[in-house]
Amino acid sequence: MTTFQTDQCGAFYSHWKSLREDGAYVPHQSVFLDNPHPQFAPYLHIAQFRNGRLIFRLIGTKLVERWGKDKTGEVVGEGQPPEMQQSLYKNSWSAIATPCGFRMNMKFAATTGAQFSIEAVVLPLQVGGGKPNRLVSYSEVVEKLKYGDLSQQYLGIPEVEWVDVGAGMPDQVPMTVEP
Repeated sequence: MTTFQTDQCGAFYSHWKSLREDGAYVPHQSVFLDNPHPQFAPYLHIAQFRNGRLIFRLIGTKLVERWGKDKTGEVVGEGQPPEMQQSLYKNSWSAIATPCGFRMNMKFAATTGAQFSIEAVVLPLQVGGGKPNRLVSYSEVVEKLKYGDLSQQYLGIPEVEWVDVGAGMPDQVPMTVEP
């Protein structure tokens, strides 16, 4: 059983599970989007694999504020160190293939140089019809940013664990990146 560092990530996971149809491991994206939860929507993003790259498809307003721009259509992890991209991609692909989720603690540097951490839970969404599989991610800042400070650079992903949604978990250990 996964233990979340923040109550908000645990509550998001419960919301996601509540949207699954009987017997399904994963809710359909349309059901997820048709049942928005105002508490979570500003802090989530949906991404999909396309041509071997993970692309942002929807980004909540509070993430746009945290990042200082709307990254919709951009590559996840673009401009970050290669090991960060590799970790994000490897863990994301495993979550889609199994299906399962993962919870991670990420370390970041802000525009002022201050360091902070974020807890994120990443979960798959069904899309069907030959469309690329998607992932929804909800994140919560554990150590609050100063007003006007923006998330600038990944420093590491020191903690990642699989979240069993009922279909089992990958055999491999999730990939971490030490700060």
